[in-house]
Amino acid sequence: MLKYLFINKYRIFILFLCIFLIFLIIKFLETVNQSIIDFRALFFITPLFLLSFALKKERFSKCAAMFLFPILTSFFIYELFLGNWTDTKNLTDLKKFKETTLIINNIWYKSKEDKKITVYLNRLGFRGKLKNNSLDNLDIVTLGGSTTVQSTITDGKTFQDIMYKLFKEKRNKDIYILNAGEDAHSTKSHIHTLNNRFSKLKIKPKYFLFFVGVNEGIKAEHYDRTWSIKNDLILKIFNSSAIVNKILETRVYLGTLITNPKKFQKWHLNGYLPFEKELQDINYITIKEDKNYELQLKKNLILELENTRKNILELARIVNKKYNARAIFVTQQKATSFKENNEIKVFYKPIVDTSLIGVGKKHDVKINYYLPKIFSDTIISACQVNVNNICLNLHNNLNLKNTDYHDFAHNKPSGANKIGSYLFENLKDEIF
Repeated sequence: MLKYLFINKYRIFILFLCIFLIFLIIKFLETVNQSIIDFRALFFITPLFLLSFALKKERFSKCAAMFLFPILTSFFIYELFLGNWTDTKNLTDLKKFKETTLIINNIWYKSKEDKKITVYLNRLGFRGKLKNNSLDNLDIVTLGGSTTVQSTITDGKTFQDIMYKLFKEKRNKDIYILNAGEDAHSTKSHIHTLNNRFSKLKIKPKYFLFFVGVNEGIKAEHYDRTWSIKNDLILKIFNSSAIVNKILETRVYLGTLITNPKKFQKWHLNGYLPFEKELQDINYITIKEDKNYELQLKKNLILELENTRKNILELARIVNKKYNARAIFVTQQKATSFKENNEIKVFYKPIVDTSLIGVGKKHDVKINYYLPKIFSDTIISACQVNVNNICLNLHNNLNLKNTDYHDFAHNKPSGANKIGSYLFENLKDEIF
């Protein structure tokens, strides 16, 4: 009898420990994405049902059935009311969660105004509201990676928002801009998007603006959630399931922490860990121009640079021929370097994505300046092949400071403001 009671007390202890751990996990997730609170009931129903059997001699199968029943029932009800299973217009390879407003605690940078970040995603999964709920009369579609989505910048302060406001205030033009950026996308991903998703949507803007450079040369498409999904049923589940979409909401803001915690520290260098305090002037050193180093780096990355060049040419061709539009290519900067008083300042240690095969494992800090530069030069050179393209070398012509970033790649509102203003100044005389 005492042995039986001990076993059951042990079970109760384990159950309460599980509940406590689940509570801690939820509280942690809520600091990143408040919408995860919707799952609180699902997490707590199961332990409470198990608790009711803890003091009884029940067979394992019966306990297992009672364990799964509330979970499956809750999932079914959740999907029934919040899923998107009956939408015949739901295009299976158009990804991301849709028609939702994310409200996230700002853990990336200090801001009195933006303690919470609001991100609205329309019915197509793109950021921002659709004018008249349609894609008609689009002026600009912006494509890029997470630096284009700008999930860490609240609605109204992205570079697209700044462009819109300046066109309205200074040109009295109500231009229609669609932010179609996708996390981890590169020029290779954009070709796939134009040939597949956008074809089905029948998007016909006047301009496609490609904000590119940061994700070039790395295996960015490996982090594209539907890149390798070929099965229509899986794609349908991916796009229709409310539960999957909730998981993705969390995934967007936690990077690889949930899916692969061991890689979290590596991704620190690529922008997923908030470390604004490291981007201080004291952590930057001065280097001199080194053309020999730049030339050698180009040789080491000849394959990656050539692939980027081919992708730019192909994007321009698709935009011109298939969409009868004009392509705008805008290069990017990173917080790994900046210029001040004609001096080159670089972060004190080399920052390189480990999937960039051509550069090896040991690096000089000069790579922090020259790596973004050689990709920028390649993009502009390829862009200028087609006279119909608009080529904006933001990397060379807009001096963003380290304080305009909250990590090595992603801007704070001050950086987005400078980028939006730069784009307006260079596009204000275009025909919209």
